[in-house]
Amino acid sequence: MKKIKIILILLTLSLNSIFSQSSYNVNSNPLSFVTARKTHKVGTNGTSAGDITLYTNVITIGTQVIDCIITTKSINTGNFNTTSSLLPSFDYDNSASTKLTSNSDAFFSPLFSWNTGGGSCEFEFQFILGGSYNNSTKKGTNVILQNVFVNTYDIDGNSTSGENGSNQFNEFGGFSSSQYQTSTGGKIQSIYNSSTSLTKFRSSTGINENVVTADIHRIRVFYNTLSLFRFVVGAEGSGSAYYFIDFSAGPNWSTTPNVLSPPSLDLNTTSSGINNTNTLSACNTPVNFTTGTTNISGVNSIVDNIYVQFDNTKILDGSSEVLNINGATSGANISLNFANGASITQVVHNSITYNVSASASNLSGISKLTFSRPSSGTLTSAQAESFIDALRYTNTDCGTLSYGERSFDVSIKEVSFESEKANFLIDVAIPLPIDLISYFAKPNNGSIVLTWTTIGNNKNPFNILKSTDGVNWRSIGTQIPSNNSVHYLFTDQQPAPVNYYQLSQIDNSNTLQFSDIRMVNFNSNKLIIFPNPNNGEFTIQSNHVVEFQVTDYTGKVIMEGDNSNPLIKSNLTKGIYFIKINEGDKTTFSKMIVQ
Repeated sequence: MKKIKIILILLTLSLNSIFSQSSYNVNSNPLSFVTARKTHKVGTNGTSAGDITLYTNVITIGTQVIDCIITTKSINTGNFNTTSSLLPSFDYDNSASTKLTSNSDAFFSPLFSWNTGGGSCEFEFQFILGGSYNNSTKKGTNVILQNVFVNTYDIDGNSTSGENGSNQFNEFGGFSSSQYQTSTGGKIQSIYNSSTSLTKFRSSTGINENVVTADIHRIRVFYNTLSLFRFVVGAEGSGSAYYFIDFSAGPNWSTTPNVLSPPSLDLNTTSSGINNTNTLSACNTPVNFTTGTTNISGVNSIVDNIYVQFDNTKILDGSSEVLNINGATSGANISLNFANGASITQVVHNSITYNVSASASNLSGISKLTFSRPSSGTLTSAQAESFIDALRYTNTDCGTLSYGERSFDVSIKEVSFESEKANFLIDVAIPLPIDLISYFAKPNNGSIVLTWTTIGNNKNPFNILKSTDGVNWRSIGTQIPSNNSVHYLFTDQQPAPVNYYQLSQIDNSNTLQFSDIRMVNFNSNKLIIFPNPNNGEFTIQSNHVVEFQVTDYTGKVIMEGDNSNPLIKSNLTKGIYFIKINEGDKTTFSKMIVQ
């Protein structure tokens, strides 16, 4: 009988989550942040760092209501306006005051008073399914919005004459394109802010203009996809400053500005898209971030910096986990457990010397490496291509080699724009110490029966693990092999609506290892795609027959059908695919990995 060695791929939440999220096409329609739909969930008025505010029904798409969670992330050297006639200053809701005549309740309109030298405030918008906000976790079910415009108006100054007022600014990132007046009297400049990793759009004048929505101090950005929206408002001097964030296409331009787009970065050039994934199953085995040499497009001049950032809480093997630059003659290996501000050796690659700076945050768990040319040199897109192709992950720890997921985001900066982050996902996988011939989990009269058959000579006990969400696990029993044990049976008498099962065992070198996961779903109302990752065979579980399409990153349909047969078999090659499922007015996109 053919032996099947089971490999676990442990899925955890990464910087770019691979969990399924529903996607809804806004189609450039407006989102409304009206006062009547506002509830402060943490804090009394949203004006303190850490406050959380919920807006319900910012838009309804088909029959689906979308809500939004706004978190006031930080406030620096200033405060929300305290003038009694201009409250609530977290989101001013009318147009009755001087200089606010163009305000709309649908806008998000924070009002501030900045201290000497100016200040800033950062907000985070998370779009969720309507009604999914949880008062305990302060979260909801995240959704992806498609084709969203965001306008910001009145980016000017606060002086009535001269150029000595407080120059206001907004900062955005991750957008697909931007528009602002660069001629015919335009008053906006764009600068990259390395401390926030956002593009700073600032007023070039200190004069307070009279027409809030005027072209000359308006910025419009466009997002192909948007889920988590982060932006900063601020000013470079003291005084009052008002901001108007309009999630819509906005009024017509008097003179339509050119569309300015960030450069594009693609790690997986075998199928068009921005991401790449791979598996590491042995120590000292470097794995490349990218699969090709045509990674960068849309660069108009030169590349300034290359960024690599990652979740440092997932670096489990300390200095053994290494970013390797293939072919570098100096500084080829950078241990990924570096501290904030650590001194990193310059990297010499293809006769180019890169300065390297390192930042790491214990609070947010994000570490970042910045690779830049010396100030006297330039970096072409071809040279940046070569460097990105040389990026590899390796783990030199041959003793324990901690399994799990490592996620890296790569981006490039050109002048004032940073590319959308391209994600490289590496799964560190370890096989069980024995071979599983079969492994099943099946419902039986209200209980669930697990059965498995093995070969091999490991006599350590099997631990049966259970989860109801696929993330948090607990032990529900053990099975001790005997000399004649090849068939095993275990019954879960208390199943939940959705159940995940996994086997673990200590191998002969005293390393804890795991099987793959089995799932039994009693909740017929919940649509589940399982397993994921898979070998090309998967199941779409639903309480009714649904139609689906499997596409690659170009949107090309690879296969389509329905789930009338529980087990769907495909001839998909290894890679990342999207499954599109239509359920009435709701369209769900799920990312699926085929190994």
